[in-house]
Amino acid sequence: MAHISAAALFLIGLGSFNQWKRKRKRLANSFPKVFKDNKIIIQTPEQDFQLDKNSIVDIRISNKPLDKENYEGNLFIIDNENRIHHILGFHDENEKYVEDDLKWFVDFILKQTGLKK
Repeated sequence: MAHISAAALFLIGLGSFNQWKRKRKRLANSFPKVFKDNKIIIQTPEQDFQLDKNSIVDIRISNKPLDKENYEGNLFIIDNENRIHHILGFHDENEKYVEDDLKWFVDFILKQTGLKK
């Protein structure tokens, strides 16, 4: 009986953790981002934000462990009004893959917006 209870608690915990990961990823990727004409347009229900080389102050990334086997990567753009725009969020089992993907997206954004020639 104790083994069944422990297994049930484990499965409930595992399911809750996976739901939490999906919710965070969905929130990070919920607003459409359009890349065109050397700018990024973030479409939100309240307004559209246009980010370009004149409005982007900084691009930040975070790569942190979720648990022993999963890492979460996030990419943020800070605009000239100190607003933080969550551009991308994803996770993987390999920290190096998350780090490499984040660097690739930063380079893509720099080229797309004209901040890097």
